[in-house]
Amino acid sequence: MKKYLILLIIPLLFFSTGCEDEADRIQNTTLDSNLYGVWTLTESDGDVYYHSFSNNGKWGYSRNGVVYFTGDWWVEGIFIWIDVDDSTDGFMYIYSFPDENTLIIDGVQWSRVS
Repeated sequence: MKKYLILLIIPLLFFSTGCEDEADRIQNTTLDSNLYGVWTLTESDGDVYYHSFSNNGKWGYSRNGVVYFTGDWWVEGIFIWIDVDDSTDGFMYIYSFPDENTLIIDGVQWSRVS
């Protein structure tokens, strides 16, 4: 009987000490407040694009007034990560701010909407 008790206890020790708490694995989301707001880009063919970055981590993208994508966004270092709702697609871009009203995303210049 003692032998069976030991066989039951030993696996429990491995599983109880080897499991990581889920809260320890989840990384806090980082947002860049410089991105908050609406950004626009007008192409030479007249198409107008908008990116909207909210302080709740939500994001939207439209072209000529038609919303194409929405989802979540966050930053890590020089990268902005965009997760598209209802899709397995996601995007990662390099971004920077030459000044407070200009956003560069992967080499493309966007202007802050007043």
